[in-house]
Parts: sequence; structure tokens; C-alpha cells
Amino acid sequence: MRPLQHLLRAPTLTAELRPQFEALGQRLHDRILALGELTQVLCHGDAHSDNNFVTARDDGTLQAVFFDFDETGPGYLAYELAVYPWWLHPRSVDGAWSAKDLTRWGHFITAYQALRPLGEADRAALAPFMAVRQFWLLGEYAGRVPVWGSQAIPTDYLQRQVKVLQQWEMLELPVCSPPAVRQPAS
Repeated sequence: MRPLQHLLRAPTLTAELRPQFEALGQRLHDRILALGELTQVLCHGDAHSDNNFVTARDDGTLQAVFFDFDETGPGYLAYELAVYPWWLHPRSVDGAWSAKDLTRWGHFITAYQALRPLGEADRAALAPFMAVRQFWLLGEYAGRVPVWGSQAIPTDYLQRQVKVLQQWEMLELPVCSPPAVRQPAS
């Protein structure tokens, strides 16, 4: 809940907004705790499409190459995987998944599960962790106010973010079933 603490210290956070963010943060925290034990891994921490690119290996196969490791550390697998759909999903009150972004997400999560199936608790944590990621971003901006100035996180932006986070509390993230494992031909 550290990003929330940064956010609560933001000079642009009004007395009206404070309890709304506190309640949203607490509900997300409780929802994730109620899921039970989640898989913990070493996370990149910021694994969205702006921090990787796809290149061809010498044999012609493709590989994803990641960079920007300043958020790397231990964390939840579901959070790590939720950063990508968070990046895809419009962060606006009326934001809706586009067919293109749903296809991208479907390919991403299906390919992941082909190598490492997700447990039920991890699957259920994906959507709430998208909202947690938005809290992280808000806390990151609020924590940089001494350097960037308060214009980095204006009050009207925070008012919109309450509405976005309230909408995301109800967000359902489609999680494709892992593909059947192909057996080598005999």
C-alpha cells in the first residue's frame, strides 16, 4: 500500500478525494488477500509493450527482449502479467476494450499459459492487479511532485482517477484457457 501512501501526501489531493482513494485501496487490498496464496516470482515490474521489443534470433525464431529494469524485484506473478492488459486498457471512465487489444491480450496470455499454466487464484488476481498498477502509477507521480511539481498530478486528474478505479473494481479480464499440449508425432 506504499503507492497509496505517496498519493495521500499529494498536495493536490483534496479532503473529499482522500477517503475515496483510501476506501478503493482497502477494497483492492482485501479482495486480493481473499484470493489466498498467490504465486511469487522475480518480476520485471514494468513489463508492458514500451519496455520490450521483439527481435529475430539467428535461427529466425522470434524472442521478446526486455529493458528498463528499475522496477525489478520480488512480487506476484499476477501483478507482473496484469501490467500488460493495464497498458492496453484505456484509462478513462468510458474506456472499453477494443477488439485489437482483446486479441493482443488473448495472444499474450494464451502464449504464456502454453508454457506455464496459471493457478485459479493467480487468474482471479489479474483484474484487481490492473487497478493496483494504476494506484502504483498515481503513487509514482505523487512521489515525484517535489521534482516535477504538482502539475504532474492535478486535482481534476485525481477526480477522474477515482471514477476509473471504481469502474475497474468491476472489471472482468478475459483469461483464455491454456491450449492443449501438442504431443510429438510418433
